[in-house]
Amino acid sequence: MQHGVEAGQGGSFTGSVPALVAGGILIAAACAGAGHRLYGDRRATAGRRPTGV
Repeated sequence: MQHGVEAGQGGSFTGSVPALVAGGILIAAACAGAGHRLYGDRRATAGRRPTGV
């Protein structure tokens, strides 16, 4: 006899709340680092020519 899956049972978000928060912080830090790498610090260098050019 075949049985279907039981939707709603378990899942990937059943871990501890501190682990979920830590994972979210790591993801946010990775996104911020990628944005900084792509766009640089444009506020500090706005209107100035880079040195060594």
